[in-house]
Amino acid sequence: MKTIRTSTVSMGLLSMLLLSSPASARLRWFDGSVDEASEPPGKLLSDNEDYFGECVLTGVEYSYEVAPDQPADDRPGRTGKMLRTLLNGRRGKGVGLSNGRPLVVIFDFKRQCVFNEIDVITPSKKAALRIELSSVAEQDDWKTVFERSLEDCPEQELHRLKLASTPPGRYLRLTIQAPKVTLLDQVMAWGDAVNLSEEPEIFEPVAKGEYPIGVAYPSITGVGKSAVSDREAFYWVKSLTESQKAQPAVWFQVSTWGSISHQPLLPTPDEIGRPITVVMARNETENLAIALKNTKVSKPTEVTVMAPKILTADGRQANEQDISARVGVMGSIGDRGFGNNLGPIFHQDNMLGSSLMDKFLLNGRQIRDFPKITLHPSAAAVLWLTFTTRNAVPGRYTATIAIEGGEPQRIDIEVVDVTLPETFAFVKTYSDNLTRMFPFVHEERAKEDLSYALDCGITDYRGLSNEENKLLISLAKAHGMKLMFPAGRVIPSIYVHNIYCGIWTKAEDFPEDAAEKIAEEVQKRVDEMEALGLDYDDWYGFTGDEPSHKNIAAVAHACKLIHQVNPRVNVYVNPCYWTGFDEGAVAEDQLVAADLADWYAKEVNISMPLFFLLEDRPASLPAFTAKRLVNAYYYVSGHLDRSENAAEIQKYRKMAWDSLAYGINGWGFYSYYSPRGSAWNHFDRHPKGEGLQEPNDYSIVYPGWRRVVPTRHSEALRQGKEDWNLLNLLKQQGKHEFVAKLIAEYQAGADLEQLRLKALRQAVP
Repeated sequence: MKTIRTSTVSMGLLSMLLLSSPASARLRWFDGSVDEASEPPGKLLSDNEDYFGECVLTGVEYSYEVAPDQPADDRPGRTGKMLRTLLNGRRGKGVGLSNGRPLVVIFDFKRQCVFNEIDVITPSKKAALRIELSSVAEQDDWKTVFERSLEDCPEQELHRLKLASTPPGRYLRLTIQAPKVTLLDQVMAWGDAVNLSEEPEIFEPVAKGEYPIGVAYPSITGVGKSAVSDREAFYWVKSLTESQKAQPAVWFQVSTWGSISHQPLLPTPDEIGRPITVVMARNETENLAIALKNTKVSKPTEVTVMAPKILTADGRQANEQDISARVGVMGSIGDRGFGNNLGPIFHQDNMLGSSLMDKFLLNGRQIRDFPKITLHPSAAAVLWLTFTTRNAVPGRYTATIAIEGGEPQRIDIEVVDVTLPETFAFVKTYSDNLTRMFPFVHEERAKEDLSYALDCGITDYRGLSNEENKLLISLAKAHGMKLMFPAGRVIPSIYVHNIYCGIWTKAEDFPEDAAEKIAEEVQKRVDEMEALGLDYDDWYGFTGDEPSHKNIAAVAHACKLIHQVNPRVNVYVNPCYWTGFDEGAVAEDQLVAADLADWYAKEVNISMPLFFLLEDRPASLPAFTAKRLVNAYYYVSGHLDRSENAAEIQKYRKMAWDSLAYGINGWGFYSYYSPRGSAWNHFDRHPKGEGLQEPNDYSIVYPGWRRVVPTRHSEALRQGKEDWNLLNLLKQQGKHEFVAKLIAEYQAGADLEQLRLKALRQAVP
């Protein structure tokens, strides 16, 4: 492999941003317009799958006075369902009415509301608009609350129609008319409901949870496998010391990287409040999972978690620019494949809207006002503590976390005199690594999302805008990280199609002018990357996805033609050879070796085979570990990450260790963030085939109100990159035998936390 430069940096880019940024931020709408206000114009009263703020789930429905016809409002596969094209939060063609006729839509919000603003997205751009409201079912008292002529309408896609005096109504009639075809894509209503206590919101919780019923009490709200009987709960409380019983809730450590909710949480008195030790380098992030359990058998209790404090050895408040702590709370969420488990990690300024917490989270009602938490009888909340050092002074520190009226939990922190170098690894996630929201985001969202992805070690970002790419480059520079940009295909799109589909399987299938056509595509990519200020070693191109025996010869020929026209281009290939788990997972070793002989080592600059192609493959392994810019591997794993099993959480940390074991410099997986349908609904995919179900969301993070919502899976990815930096530091120190011993222990099944601690102690000068 080619040696790639390293640097030493201060880690924890996202946490540094959160320390230095104001809590409020302007709102940037999808069309580029900016609100100085940091809050929306009210609660969202209409539906929108990609909005994560405060809303009222009104159950709104709509109908047309004249049905649209160009195009019609008929989503495929939605027969018998309510019309939703105008309310789905997904920009598209929308609906249209031909011959310049006015399109009239009547919305029923199922309750009395007050309206602050109505937003209309129309591909027609210029259109006459009228909004009327009514409070009665007969709808014979329409009151016009907004009207604008075609001549007075600005030519823009988004029209934000602010209403005077917050008029009330249940029914809203929107009339829009444009020349020729009247197009309407999305409608968003902002305001509030008048009386939710008498007219509750209309929604079904996405997952079915288990809750206290008088004889059974889930330790984790909503998760039945964690339940204890009333008898067990009684004897647990009876076992506590008098001082523990007197507290509203007690602290104890739970597994940071393993399953928590798979069994009842019944800590012994000795485990409650036991001091916890954390050992850290001077520039890294470490995490702890800590539970807070109600001491009442059959009564709920409300607690408020206070922000963690860190003191130096002499009792002074530590400088949070050097060492800081954040606390989050874990939500329990349902999944069609893995049931109910702990998953997303929420922070106080990044919760979902209250109604959405109730809809998507099994314990949403209990944690939605965090740091205030309602603990069900005998139940616990799981908190996630994150400690970050940024060139911290070596020494001992003491952190505490407490609730009002309760004993604090102590965490002893030792910062050793080790500074981790930023060491290159090619970490690919087949994602742009942004969690977006519609119709607006807080202005700092892209910066905060990208900063967290960089903290996780991700070096590969696809599908970003030019503005986002420039932001990413500046953040990576501040982080001391080298990126590898996916420039896209470096062959014509029809070539990609023909190779991927097996239409072209060999060199003879290519047209005579293939080299000329490829040269044109290569030059386009070169020009695009130069416009971003990137050199050849900063980007790569591809010829398609997951080649196997049927088309690998065509891929080989494409790679040769690319290097024939421009030998400086880095070409990425990700062989798959998938056969199915009952057929050994991948094709025979000898077949793969024969397919790759004579060209793969020479023509492939970034090699990223499916991980199964590396295991016990003596014939083909030399091709995948030959000297080149990047040797890596990938998993398809994002759809598995509602599992709370340690194997599925820790695999993201183990990816770095496996790369070290194979002597390569990269890893990847599909995908960091690629939801299907709603990112928060893991039940919304249709069945695929007889007895089979299609995976739902290929994601290890969630979208929050302000920024990305992490999970233990994404935190494990970050931990793996820090392990990578640590072991590479030992190599730089010349301690190769020690590293080899650590890797051997890892392959024998040793605990990763213990291995990390050994490595950290060994790295101290």
